[in-house]
Amino acid sequence: MQSTSKLKTSEKLLDLAARRGVPVYDFPLPVNVCCEVQLDGACAVGIDFAKATEAERTVMLAHGLGHCVRGEFYNLYSPYDVRKKHERRADEWAIRKTVPYSKIKKAVRRGESEPWQIAELFGVTVPFAEKALRYWFGEK
Repeated sequence: MQSTSKLKTSEKLLDLAARRGVPVYDFPLPVNVCCEVQLDGACAVGIDFAKATEAERTVMLAHGLGHCVRGEFYNLYSPYDVRKKHERRADEWAIRKTVPYSKIKKAVRRGESEPWQIAELFGVTVPFAEKALRYWFGEK
């Protein structure tokens, strides 16, 4: 059941990317496993699927789409642009799409509140589950 849930999450994200006109490319990346690019107003996500688990793919795809959908790109050459702000906003979008409040609230009420439980339930990584728990419920 868990792998089906993970697959559905990835498929939903890939479908959303297609509907939004955001191409997702699978190709070898020498340093990072994922990257997002914006050029002339268009955005694309690249992921080295061979280097990532299903949960990592889901998180990277959601985060990358968060950059694209929300237009959260930073200027590497500007001393005034705050990279952390763009990353946080992309993460917020990703959390809302992969670990929605109504579902995580039900899980927590059932006693599934450990990050590893949330990660398994939603098909994301443990660090991302921790981030989602902090986002929805604040610091512990």
